[in-house]
Amino acid sequence: MYTPSRHSRGAMLIAVASLLAACAGDVKTGPSNGVGSLSLTTQPSPTVQTRVQLPVQPTVQLLDGGGAPLAQAGVTIAAAVASGGGTLTGATAAVTNANGVASFTNLAIQGSAGFKALSFSTPGVTPLSSGTITVTAGPAAVISPVSNTTQSSQVSQAVASRPSVKVSDLDNNGIPGVTVTFALGTGASTLSGTTPVTDAAGVAMLGSWTLGAAQGSYTVTASVNGLGGSPLTFTANTTTSQFSISLIYVIPPTPARQAAFDAAAARWTQVILNDLPDIAGPVNVLPNCTAPRPAPTLPSIDDVVIQVDLDSIDGPGKILGQAGPCMVRQGGLTAFGTMTFDSADVAGMQQNGTLNAVILHEMAHVLGFGTLWPTKGLIVGAGQVCPTFIGASAIAQYQVVGGPGSTPVPVEGNAQPLGTRDAHWSEAAFNSELMTGFIDATDPLSVVTVGSMQDLGYTVNFGAADSYVLGAVRASSATPRVRLQEGAPPPIYIIDRSGKIISRQ
Repeated sequence: MYTPSRHSRGAMLIAVASLLAACAGDVKTGPSNGVGSLSLTTQPSPTVQTRVQLPVQPTVQLLDGGGAPLAQAGVTIAAAVASGGGTLTGATAAVTNANGVASFTNLAIQGSAGFKALSFSTPGVTPLSSGTITVTAGPAAVISPVSNTTQSSQVSQAVASRPSVKVSDLDNNGIPGVTVTFALGTGASTLSGTTPVTDAAGVAMLGSWTLGAAQGSYTVTASVNGLGGSPLTFTANTTTSQFSISLIYVIPPTPARQAAFDAAAARWTQVILNDLPDIAGPVNVLPNCTAPRPAPTLPSIDDVVIQVDLDSIDGPGKILGQAGPCMVRQGGLTAFGTMTFDSADVAGMQQNGTLNAVILHEMAHVLGFGTLWPTKGLIVGAGQVCPTFIGASAIAQYQVVGGPGSTPVPVEGNAQPLGTRDAHWSEAAFNSELMTGFIDATDPLSVVTVGSMQDLGYTVNFGAADSYVLGAVRASSATPRVRLQEGAPPPIYIIDRSGKIISRQ
């Protein structure tokens, strides 16, 4: 019996190991051995809705190194979104059958609409891409807000941000052509354009939303039947007036007279809402503003300060007094002004009940009515027979109360009584209105006057206006009328934020 030597046995083991290693290289254990490339034998559907299974599902064929079909089972092919974004759902891996074919059965693309492509891959082989797939939006499913759902606004004003919504599918793709219904919720407000249709982006916006005159919260709903999120609620919370008028008196008035001035200041803070830039001060009021009275030094000015002087001028029935701004901000609105009344006339007005209306009227001049029109370019034809006010807001409100078309607002062109020309509404056109040259205790403060304040640059509340129809006859012919004969208002100076005089206007 032959017994190999230790050397011979070693050589034999090496030879066997070499043989086994060589044979192992001929065993096809996976795609890296035999699979040269992939072929997409069935392209996926070129168009499909998001989340809907592709009507035509893709199939992939294995190819050998020479590009011929390779009949090899058990090779896993993975599918994914190659471009355009989104998520591929369903069974995203398929295994080849005995013919080397992998068939996908329930693939769908979820996400934004647009152009996509799929990729197919297996380890060791260059991935394969599909042709372009156009993914379109799915059915309308959700309504969601585009604008803020809560905002602040002013009473009787249109909200700054009209409520808007988006109608979309489950992947936030906008759906055009859907009718959205907006409806009043809480609060007596006014809507227009309440059934808009969504645009190409799926967005619909309410035409307008104007709040009522009451302070509080107002709501509007937006709905589409059957959609998630419907109805949506939009809220507008009213803001209170930030405007203040401070009164300083040269001579302390009687309680009744002070009450009339306080009432006028409160009324104008209902009409004007915005806070004006503070004047830091100290503000040295110019002697020209208050002559012959001493000029005060003010520590600062918050919105408007008015110095009130009740003194004897020329007796009853002549010059009633004078009122106007004297120091204005660089933006052109009053900082400091004066109101001077003949005490003899004040006593008569207090007796006949017209004092409150006259003070309210004269305070309007301090705030800029008539007095700041020229510097704001709001009056045309001053000094002529038929001057007009051309502010857009007043013109719009003039038409509302019955004025003809979009014509400018007629201003008083008559030089009598003294001081009425170019600074009041036309008595012939308006008749019973607070800001003509003749007033009584019942004359209303109209939306036209409120609009003129907006044209000056104030933020206003139209809901604070009184009911008025152009040319309305006064409530009673027996009601005393005040003929507003007025002296020249004080000069006007422009000041900066520190109270420093910049120029004379």
